Amino acid sequence: MNIMADYVPRSDAEFNNWQAQNLSFAEGKSEAWKIPADMLVSLKNGQTAWAAAYVKASNRKTRSQADVEAKNVARRTYEKQWREFIRAWVTDNPYVSPDDRVRMGLSPKDRVPTPAGPPATAPIVKVDISDRFQHKISFFDAQNPTSRAKPAGVHGCEIWMKLDGDPPVSDKDLRYVATDTASPYIMLFDGADGGKVAYYRLRWVNKRGQAGPWSADVQALVNK
Repeated sequence: MNIMADYVPRSDAEFNNWQAQNLSFAEGKSEAWKIPADMLVSLKNGQTAWAAAYVKASNRKTRSQADVEAKNVARRTYEKQWREFIRAWVTDNPYVSPDDRVRMGLSPKDRVPTPAGPPATAPIVKVDISDRFQHKISFFDAQNPTSRAKPAGVHGCEIWMKLDGDPPVSDKDLRYVATDTASPYIMLFDGADGGKVAYYRLRWVNKRGQAGPWSADVQALVNK
């Protein structure tokens, strides 16, 4: 089971209650969960240091800046102990039941999320040729062409090109340019490329490198 990363309360007061309840609960379950005694001793030592610093810093009339900083250090140290304890003895512990996790305020999730498949749509492509020796290549979600947002699950857009000559017949005629994660992409050309025609073909790719269908070919003149 994976555990959500934000299970630790943010405020000191809520954290104080959370740690006290969970330490008491873990102590009662230590035998069933097969937790070594020294692990709980380490947590209890952290609790002692935290409690002393927290109590001292909670009195606004008597506390100093040093007291507050000591409390913050104790909190970071003790919270780290809890995260390490949960990762080591709760997250994948087969003796910890789903009800036990819920009792501790943890949200269980599937160990292996269902992987997203390849992108299902092709991008819409527009090329701005208004600048000399430069193309501004914009790409949009076919399902939402008025937005620059990528389709769900998409990492970026692969840009492929053929420069000059006849239009590409197959993918083998194209060369890979870049994978851009945010539209537009700026393509720069050398002076010798002025007057040539660039043929572009783009496709979405997800975070696993799986590619979707190709866009329609778009051709654009390289202005001198």
